[in-house]
Amino acid sequence: MSTFLHMRVSGATFTFINKCDFTAGREFSPSAGSPKLDSTGFELSKGTSRLFQAPTGWSGRFWGRTGCTFDNSGQGSCITGDCGSGQAECNGAGATPPATLAEFTLGVWFTRFLRRELS
Repeated sequence: MSTFLHMRVSGATFTFINKCDFTAGREFSPSAGSPKLDSTGFELSKGTSRLFQAPTGWSGRFWGRTGCTFDNSGQGSCITGDCGSGQAECNGAGATPPATLAEFTLGVWFTRFLRRELS
């Protein structure tokens, strides 16, 4: 017996939690044609979290930034994951090495195939 399960997906919520002993930054870069989320970058103090809702069909990358220093006007840079914008937000610019990226594409449909064999 085989069964197909179809579900409509309505976006996703991404939760970022800083479990490091220091303040760390997170950056987003939507793929071409994907909408910008609430922010393209932010800082998370130790032990804090932040949620972002991404719509169905969103595609883009997330990466962390460390060793960041920004002045009162928001100008600065990071040792890892810097994007060269000179600002806390990358505004669509990608990460320069060293950086670890996570890339997501949220589909509209999720299909799961279940197969059962009976003896």
